[in-house]
Amino acid sequence: MHPNISVPSWSLSEAKWAFFWCLSLLLTSLSIVSFPHNIHNWFAISAVLVTSCGAFYTGGHIIPDAVFVDYYLRFIIILASHMTWLLYSGTLNLSVPRRSGEKNRWTRGYKILFNPRGIGQDWELPHLWPSTHSTFQSQKGKASTTQNLTRDKDAGNQCKSSALLTPLGHALLNFTILCVYYEFISLPSSPFLHRPLLALSNFAPDYLILSTYHSLFAFLFILLSLDMPNEWPALFGPISAAYTVRGFWGKFWHRLIYRSFIGHAGVLMRAVGINQRSTIGRLLSNVLVFVLSGLMHGAVPWMLGTKCAWRAGMEYWMMQPIAFVLEGGVAWCWGRARRLKLDWASTDMLTAFEKAVGYAWVLGWLVWEAPRREGAVLRCYGVQQD
Repeated sequence: MHPNISVPSWSLSEAKWAFFWCLSLLLTSLSIVSFPHNIHNWFAISAVLVTSCGAFYTGGHIIPDAVFVDYYLRFIIILASHMTWLLYSGTLNLSVPRRSGEKNRWTRGYKILFNPRGIGQDWELPHLWPSTHSTFQSQKGKASTTQNLTRDKDAGNQCKSSALLTPLGHALLNFTILCVYYEFISLPSSPFLHRPLLALSNFAPDYLILSTYHSLFAFLFILLSLDMPNEWPALFGPISAAYTVRGFWGKFWHRLIYRSFIGHAGVLMRAVGINQRSTIGRLLSNVLVFVLSGLMHGAVPWMLGTKCAWRAGMEYWMMQPIAFVLEGGVAWCWGRARRLKLDWASTDMLTAFEKAVGYAWVLGWLVWEAPRREGAVLRCYGVQQD
């Protein structure tokens, strides 16, 4: 959902500083990931933070388009989070051997920099492609340390014309649906329809806009032969995985922030002596990820002048771990009942029943929380106007 955020007045003299800091951030980050052994980690982190702050502070002036500015400022935060995690975790140094066969260090750096999901890396998020666990599969009979990995043949062997038509078609389709959505879908006065459409408005624009950007970038970089088609899995997962709220956020929604935010959460937990792998640690890790998400989503309107955006954002994002706890409790009780009382029922029947109940639960949760998200935002903007 994109409230009417006012973008600062635009002028070319102010835009030049936005472009300067944007290029500074990109070139600084690309240099660091391309030559990781030549720069001290803490100096590199400082350089990333300074250029990120400059880009974020001036980002509202980059172009006079509120929606683009909203996503651009979020991109800066995600890139800064990704870069700092790569540096302090040591993951950047581990990523170099995987790409060591590439002669051009800048190309290797590019493939790590714009890759928060870790596609083709040891730290790749699982199930980015529906049919495989990872983009690169280990050869059978080889030790994992040899890193003899093969590309997914079905995706990698596409001819270039076919590989270009696929993301271009997706971009046109998503953009068409987005235009139809904004042109013809409005919130009705009927309470029965208002809540479901309000829930849809919380996610549909982000899904369509981000998918369109993703497809256009895939088209561009495949066209330039910088990437292969199998290095551009879909940004969002299958909706069929969203039969729990955890599955909605963890498997269906984009995971651009997941790896770095989990890393930052782990640093905070280790600082206070909490084991991230314990039950409490896993729950707290999820809570901290949503805290960071709330801070990110609140920082953008705050930067554009809405000073109460932090509170409004937190009210919504901190509700999500509550759903995780409820799901965990119900799943534990159901698991015991299933083992003790329902051993006579077929596995397929029980699985179908569980998923049907799960989809109904997720839909009900999204519809229930929708007015609370809208209410937090409207209260914030009401206070801002007063």
